[in-house]
Amino acid sequence: MKNNRWKKALSVALVCCMLAGTGQGFTVHAQDEAAQEEAVVTAVKATPDTLPEDGGTITVKATGTGLTSENWGVEFDATLKEGGMSVSNKIQPTVKEVKKDTAIIEVPENPMRNDIDLKIKAGVKNGETIEEQAETTVLLEKKTRDMVEFPVEQIAQTGSNAITATFKEDIQFGYADMERVKSKIYIAKMHGTFEKIRTVSDEDEVIIEGNQLIVRFKEDFTKNELGVDSGLYVGAGALKNDDNKYNKEVSWSITTKPTISQIDLSKEVLDYQGGTVTATLKGVRVDEIDIEKDVEAYLTGAGETDAAVGTTLDVVKTENGPQMTVTVPENTTDNTMAYAINVKYKGMLVYEGNSGNPAKKAIISVLAKGTDPAKQTLATMTITGNNKDNTGDSNKDITVKVSPQVGELKTVLRLYGTNLDSKIVKVRAIDENGIIFPVYDIPE
Repeated sequence: MKNNRWKKALSVALVCCMLAGTGQGFTVHAQDEAAQEEAVVTAVKATPDTLPEDGGTITVKATGTGLTSENWGVEFDATLKEGGMSVSNKIQPTVKEVKKDTAIIEVPENPMRNDIDLKIKAGVKNGETIEEQAETTVLLEKKTRDMVEFPVEQIAQTGSNAITATFKEDIQFGYADMERVKSKIYIAKMHGTFEKIRTVSDEDEVIIEGNQLIVRFKEDFTKNELGVDSGLYVGAGALKNDDNKYNKEVSWSITTKPTISQIDLSKEVLDYQGGTVTATLKGVRVDEIDIEKDVEAYLTGAGETDAAVGTTLDVVKTENGPQMTVTVPENTTDNTMAYAINVKYKGMLVYEGNSGNPAKKAIISVLAKGTDPAKQTLATMTITGNNKDNTGDSNKDITVKVSPQVGELKTVLRLYGTNLDSKIVKVRAIDENGIIFPVYDIPE
């Protein structure tokens, strides 16, 4: 019996060898046990089950049978923890990866001052939909950060691959995680489809220098990539100021052509003797400007812009940019004297003011003899208004035409002087009937 068994075993081995020798063979198929089983999710667990207001990454672990990376998935519902109102339109998590029994989910920051329950629903796929079979809930803690407007002075293209955003105050990054900061910054069209033009990648550089946010892309901008409707977007919370308050979303058009937008003064207040002040022109690619051909500068009394009544100033190129040396005379009066530096670029008067600070202007004040430099002084005032009568050119006394249109009674009073802090100096507008009109202070 033993010999027969050995003969049979030998026969089988020989047959296999013969088949192999003739180039023929056979394959044994082992069917995946999971593929034989019906796919079903029986339970699901999220780690962590609580996220801070900044959001973060959650790992969802599914328990079940027959699961593969292709046949199951997750969906989300977001509701207020108190009251249960749906806020799914405000919180939209992203599924980064799905494996056999694990899903990686990125949850955005909470934009609301309420705790949010994020319900994660898991189940097998049925075409484009997911049949809910199990669920779990993650708590997204309420927003506690103070969000405020960050006034922008200018956002401009400052190189072949660089954009610089200049704010009114010094800034810091709102997150220690630079990947999170970069994810909130992008360039897009500001009208129509609001199509994104560029996002910030790991290879791009984002730095802060004082009040400037500088984005340097690895690749240069193409010739027509940045158009007149291109803007820089900085998502809420990407930045913070020295008071530990975070930015609301910033969206601002990008200046791409050589431009003069600011006049920096070495001194703004002089004693009664007057003296010399250096004025430097700032802006976008100012080193490319043809100063002799395109720039005109002159000094006038504050509130005046007419070159005919001004003193011409010479602009010269220096290593610090285009500069002027301005000399103002001794003040022999009892009041502060104020002088304005006016610059025209290609025939257009440079307006330094912006939405964050409409009052900004290059003004040199010369105090009266014996005046305390810390004292509040007033040199002069000018006024303008919507729908004003333009038959005269006075900016000290105006007449406005009134109609039912909203905003036609809006007037703007500009004060020139020193130490005009809105917390100390108050302006009141009263008509002939004693009615007091609201006044909004915008200090410079």
